[in-house]
Amino acid sequence: MQSRRSFIMGFMFAISIIEKYTAFINQRSLRAQLVNQILPLIPVIRPLNTNRKFQQAMQNSKLPYQVPRWIQCLGSVHQYHGQSAIFEIVPHYVQAANHVIFYLHGGAYLNPPTLQHYQLLTKLANQTGWRVIMPVYPKTPAYHARDAHAMVMDAYQQLLNDDTIDSITLMGDSAGAGLGLALMQRIRDQKMQLPAKAVLISPYLDISNSNQQMRNIQPRDPMLNIATLAQLGLLYADGISVKDPLVSPIYGDATGLPAILMVTGTDDILSPDAMRFQKMAVSHHWEVTTIRYQAMNHDFMLFPIPEARDALHRVIQFIQKVSLRA
Repeated sequence: MQSRRSFIMGFMFAISIIEKYTAFINQRSLRAQLVNQILPLIPVIRPLNTNRKFQQAMQNSKLPYQVPRWIQCLGSVHQYHGQSAIFEIVPHYVQAANHVIFYLHGGAYLNPPTLQHYQLLTKLANQTGWRVIMPVYPKTPAYHARDAHAMVMDAYQQLLNDDTIDSITLMGDSAGAGLGLALMQRIRDQKMQLPAKAVLISPYLDISNSNQQMRNIQPRDPMLNIATLAQLGLLYADGISVKDPLVSPIYGDATGLPAILMVTGTDDILSPDAMRFQKMAVSHHWEVTTIRYQAMNHDFMLFPIPEARDALHRVIQFIQKVSLRA
């Protein structure tokens, strides 16, 4: 019995050493490498390159969103005040009912939130003790940027009107992060109360996709494709210039916005624009901090890998230093 226990402990120790060695050599964990191999087999963002695909996407985007049954089984996801398109993820133990995270999900303005989104938000809720509010905004091709902005602005206003809430942290990933930054610019311009802080995960800041550095990263990015993003970006803009801050907030002004934390990875084609925004922030004295993970893919925080756990820990450290709403 003792020898068997010693063997198991030795085996686990050897696996741990192999994982650490592999991570050192390849600049990412073994789990991250496995995810990187699997992602090309299950494309998340598909091009609408045939009439049939476009019509199917059009039909899907017209349907009202419903939380999948397997998500409902989690028991922590509810409609926010009975609204069919705004959802609340409640922590096991509410430690600060007056603090909420306003989360805008990604999906290239085409797809609804995924299982991985709900898993991340459940972790956020449980590890902070805060509620998470997620509006599922209208999607292209049936709906466009103005529709998405109108919906999320209305949802944000509802949080401002909620007397039980003292502090709002805005957070989003990918397209949702871009929408979030554009939303904050509008909130400031309309002289509304801004969020206390913001976190932008793998942000999609420029739907013109004109940054030439994206081409250098494309062979290493297993999730996103520049041509597909360009097509979906035009559908989302619906006639608005792709360099209008409403759809590409990198062309807007971040003066007066709250402290922003960006999380990105070097193997994400959207990373060059995140770093470009960081450089703009330095030159304009905006309060922006960027954590850039080596060899990490787009939206890596959504996956069950050590790097995602580390990033989540750092995000929570950032958002918990929140000032109360005036």
